[in-house]
Formats: sequence, C-alpha cells, structure tokens
Amino acid sequence: MFAVQLATASRWLIIGYSFRDDPVNEVLRKAFMDRVNKPQVLVVTYGEELERLGVERAFGWGKEDGKSDGWLTINRGGADGAENTSDWKKFVEPLG
Repeated sequence: MFAVQLATASRWLIIGYSFRDDPVNEVLRKAFMDRVNKPQVLVVTYGEELERLGVERAFGWGKEDGKSDGWLTINRGGADGAENTSDWKKFVEPLG
C-alpha cells in the first residue's frame, strides 16, 4: 500500500525518519526513480544530524543528477510547529 501511494502522490511528507532503514529506503528509491515527474519532498527533522547527501542517496539521487533543490526541502526545526514554517507553506500551496 505504501508503494502504491508513493507512485501516485505528487508530494511526499516525511517526518522524523532517519533514512537508516534499508527496506524503507528501497521502497522510496524505487518509487522515486520510477517517476518521470519527481514529487515534491518535504523532510521534517530536528537538528543537523540528518545530512542532505544521505537523503539524496536514499532516493537514488546522485551527483550526476544535479542539485536536489527543485524537489527536496529539509526543515530542521522538528515536527512541533512545522506547519507554521515557510517550508510548510511552500509545500502545501496549490500547484500552479
């Protein structure tokens, strides 16, 4: 069910995930790489421990793919109050 929803959702919200679970990363990577139009991804974490490179690798994004800024946003303020941030507002505003 998780993979089916990833295949059709235009936005992926990931909160509090460390990207250290290989089976989950494989589902994310396959769903992401199978898509021509990449989803907008907002990762909400707390602090600086989670590295952007690690998130990109989990999705199968490599140096040869260029910058991930067009599809990936990492908010480091934690889940509490994330809905009040500019990252959240940008993520939820209607596609246009």
